[in-house]
Amino acid sequence: MFLRRMTAIIFLLLFFTLAQAEEPSPLVSMDQFPLHKIGKVAHRRSELIKSSRWGMQFNKYNLPSLDFMLERMAESGVKWARVETRSYPVSPEDGYYKWAGLDSVIYGLRDRKINIFITFDGKALGAWSRSKRPLDRAVIKGWLTFVKKLVERYHQDVKYWEILNEPKINENYVTIVKAASKAIKAIDPQAKILAGSLARVNVAGLRFMLEHGAGPYVNVITYHPYNEFPESCKHTFFVPVKTPEGYMQGGNLVADLRALVEMENRPIALWQGECGYPSAANSASWNGRGPWGEYIQAKWLLRRFLVDFSMDIPVSIYFLLREPQEGERVNAKGLLRYGTWTPKPAYHALQNLTAIFDQRLNHAKKIAAKINVRDAGSFFGVEGAYPESYGAPYSNAKAPTPIEVFAATGSAGNAIVYWQPWRMQEFVKPANIDLAIKSVHIKNPVLVDLLSGDVYTMQHKNSQDSIKVSGVPLTDYPLLIIDKGLVKIAR
Repeated sequence: MFLRRMTAIIFLLLFFTLAQAEEPSPLVSMDQFPLHKIGKVAHRRSELIKSSRWGMQFNKYNLPSLDFMLERMAESGVKWARVETRSYPVSPEDGYYKWAGLDSVIYGLRDRKINIFITFDGKALGAWSRSKRPLDRAVIKGWLTFVKKLVERYHQDVKYWEILNEPKINENYVTIVKAASKAIKAIDPQAKILAGSLARVNVAGLRFMLEHGAGPYVNVITYHPYNEFPESCKHTFFVPVKTPEGYMQGGNLVADLRALVEMENRPIALWQGECGYPSAANSASWNGRGPWGEYIQAKWLLRRFLVDFSMDIPVSIYFLLREPQEGERVNAKGLLRYGTWTPKPAYHALQNLTAIFDQRLNHAKKIAAKINVRDAGSFFGVEGAYPESYGAPYSNAKAPTPIEVFAATGSAGNAIVYWQPWRMQEFVKPANIDLAIKSVHIKNPVLVDLLSGDVYTMQHKNSQDSIKVSGVPLTDYPLLIIDKGLVKIAR
């Protein structure tokens, strides 16, 4: 016990020492802007946040110290955790279940005021879940026993249950969803059933599920938008591919998922259940086409989560807290570096986001923004426009992709979020722009760099229902104009 505590203390000291080291700025030539830094965003632990949509996957993967990692979850400020049972020894052995490992995770997250959804392992189903042959009754009966045991043990603390991770969407999967939903709700009628776990926003998979009668058994459809451009599941995006033309319209759209669930007779929510981007080129698992880097990963996380916010997605999950070893390689999508478990810039970016975007800012609003580009910086051609023939949202929009801009609204005030969705780079020279926005009132605006956490005063004019800001940066990740009262500032 003494050795375990000493190990945890050593990890904590190392974490805080390196976490407080000053990171170099990813923005160059910032002296061109009439900004005055007044401090940094003060981070907030999960227990201090009433509610939000932000979450992270929490897997064991031979953790060096469970308490240490649970503390990192709480310090990130997330309010949701996705837990896959395949990461924990909960299968029956010699007639009983091994609960200790999963108990410590579920109760540790609960005590830190983090909501949980559990994703059931399909190991007991073997190849049946992916087979075209009808399910063997004995196989599904054995798996349902496992499901019932989990729900009976944790239903007081867990209300959300996901049926398998990225399954093959076929008739067997629909059968599994129906059977699991009945079994879970027989134990806890208040339970919510999550299904789909749709890799890369699989619209055809959702259509198949609903056509085969899964709708009445499901409360939430989850999807996993792994892609280089987070915006490509919101807009019909031009993405690079290996074709003679070099580019194609890419991405299945969340709007297409929404259109399908809205045809059902009962409400079905859409959650973003898993996403991530690696900070290194040799990452295990999906790693995209690059480029890679720790700032690029942080930019991707901010863009992904705020695209989700702009589409009013109630829960968004990042994969995952720490870099796990997978075979001979490390999965570099984690936010804590393998071995040292020190935070990457993306971890700090997540802290900046969770500290501000809680229940006080809970709605997205489309706005019209007039943008004057003074200096294009690294974004050559940003002041150009697409021809009308390209169609929405590209027609007459800033090239090469439309500038993302929307308002975040809530009972406590408003904010404006904006960025240029180019392919991300480690270091850029920001464009210098003026913004004029109607139908948004911000009484005492400040500019927040969500990557660094820096907070600035700026030149602005506001009236009853509009705001104009002059000489502010535009870069390849979200910046925020927000009422100063919504940001707790650490000086």
